[in-house]
Amino acid sequence: ENLCMVAFELPDGSWSYMIANDSTVTKKVSVVNGLSATDMNYYLMSESTIPANREVKPISSSAVVKKADGAYNVEIPANSFVVLSDKK
Repeated sequence: ENLCMVAFELPDGSWSYMIANDSTVTKKVSVVNGLSATDMNYYLMSESTIPANREVKPISSSAVVKKADGAYNVEIPANSFVVLSDKK
């Protein structure tokens, strides 16, 4: 509920997931992909991560998510947008 996710397999075989949470609470998500065995970089965009001057710049990964029990388990903070990607 209040989540939207899109998955992309890139031409080089890497995967990226865009996940939006427009609710007022943090949501837990498990992403299952039997084709990807590598760690995923976690990129977070939320009101608190946007610069005060609203300048748009590339962001750095804030965490690395390891596959556990066949899934990437992540928390998506309230009112935020997360990208998971194994693109190198």
